[in-house]
Amino acid sequence: MKGTVRVALSLAMWLAAVSLPAPPAFAACSLTGTWFKAYDGTSCSGALLLQSNAPRGSRNISVARDQTSSGTNSTANKWCGVNEGLNDQTVFVWAPNTIANQLGSADNIIDHFDVVAPGNSCPA
Repeated sequence: MKGTVRVALSLAMWLAAVSLPAPPAFAACSLTGTWFKAYDGTSCSGALLLQSNAPRGSRNISVARDQTSSGTNSTANKWCGVNEGLNDQTVFVWAPNTIANQLGSADNIIDHFDVVAPGNSCPA
């Protein structure tokens, strides 16, 4: 019985001394500054793929292809996520001052962004 208790105590002390890796950093989605931000993980986690305050009328703003999974738009403009493989079809739209924790069917298919005035349609 004493041997079993010693082994259990030794195991408990060893487990307490083992350091586990920290969980990955998590950037909760929030509207900060006057930026549009695109992330490669849902809920603004993972790598920041794009941080831009490009003016309205900007076209073909590059982002890592097929990696955007969430984003925030704290600008006064509408940001249009475009897929080039679908004949430059807009697949997701961020209105001014909005957060998208998930992109649904547009997840990982955005190739670039276009910026338009809030009342305007995204380019075809």
